[in-house]
Amino acid sequence: MSRARVSAMAVALVVVAVIGVGALAVAPIILTAVRGQSKDWNELSDIATTYGAAAALLSVLALAGVAVSLVFQARETKASRDQALRSLHVDLLRMAMDDEVYRRCWGDFFDSADPEEQRAQLYVNMIFSHWELMFELNALTEVALREAARIVLAGSDGRRFWEGSRDIRAKSASTRRKRRFHEIVDGEYLRLPPPTSAPTPGPSPPPGSNPPSGAG
Repeated sequence: MSRARVSAMAVALVVVAVIGVGALAVAPIILTAVRGQSKDWNELSDIATTYGAAAALLSVLALAGVAVSLVFQARETKASRDQALRSLHVDLLRMAMDDEVYRRCWGDFFDSADPEEQRAQLYVNMIFSHWELMFELNALTEVALREAARIVLAGSDGRRFWEGSRDIRAKSASTRRKRRFHEIVDGEYLRLPPPTSAPTPGPSPPPGSNPPSGAG
């Protein structure tokens, strides 16, 4: 269920609860007026029973509205906290991209001694982290994620990053959406054709040797 739909449901329940409370507040006055005009106690008993049932129903609706509102607020709080943590993570990565000293602090995260390749891996990490956040917030569809992942993974930097991080990302996926994100990206990675390697040149003939027969 989308956030907008949950929010609309919570607002609707709260509105119904407010209207119901107002109706319950006015109901005793109406019953008093009816009692002054009617001597039929059976009819008054039926009215009171209906009033009690309506009060119970409105109480349930009010509690449901409060519960939905609390759940929605909890999700919003968690999303804000996750976004703040990801922003801090991005800042740390940017610092490492700009300074080789900070890159060394990440330990064995890098399997390359080339500074440019290290910065490329950091940048690809930021790309996938951004996609993961968008996917968790339902701002990125599965179709769009597949297309974007296919493009990035087709490059040497994207392929190398995912090869080195796919296992740890799979183990650290703590929610259903994160596990689904990893499943989609890893599926696109497994569909990649094997990397082509340049043919290894044969040994050069020793100086002064005759060319192979048929040459020249």
